[in-house]
Amino acid sequence: MMVMLKKHGMLTMSGKLPRRQYELLRQTLWDDEGLRLKPYMDTTGNLTIGHGHKVLDKDNIKPGDVITKERAEELYHKDVDTAIQDAYSFVPNIWDDLSPERQNILINMAYNLGGPKLNKFVEMRKGLQSDDYVTASKEMLNSIWSGQVGDRSKRLADRMINNEWGSDLPWDEDLRYFAEEPINSSLGYMHGLFN
Repeated sequence: MMVMLKKHGMLTMSGKLPRRQYELLRQTLWDDEGLRLKPYMDTTGNLTIGHGHKVLDKDNIKPGDVITKERAEELYHKDVDTAIQDAYSFVPNIWDDLSPERQNILINMAYNLGGPKLNKFVEMRKGLQSDDYVTASKEMLNSIWSGQVGDRSKRLADRMINNEWGSDLPWDEDLRYFAEEPINSSLGYMHGLFN
């Protein structure tokens, strides 16, 4: 199912975010997940590869295999598309009202947890729906997930409260859209991910 997201006066297809928002999401996720070209067991015992991709039977990847960076990026793009849909589905009634920072926090969590586990954050969802970002942040930290990912959860919870990227890339809050200074990345353009 393809989800259409209306975002700040523009239509966005699932998996396609405004360029700067996508770049910040990618930067954060790649920093959080790292890159491993050989499979490893994550903190919950799942066979994982690339940028935190949970290996599935259909991936045809076994312990000891090695993938290329290109294959890792391919898996990442499929996973981030799913994470965007899962984050949107978590709060569809207020998605358009959330800042891109807070949208990216939810996408980051969905990427790491998956949609079903994100949906267990019921009190966090209630906080978001009532613009109570302190409660949303506390609920992020009051979870098994927080213990599994450590500093990542603390950083994301802090960003949830402060509505900040934690990055030096430009942001124009008055326009609720990114400033127009160029950034150096062509990865998203290669994969047709930007509007």
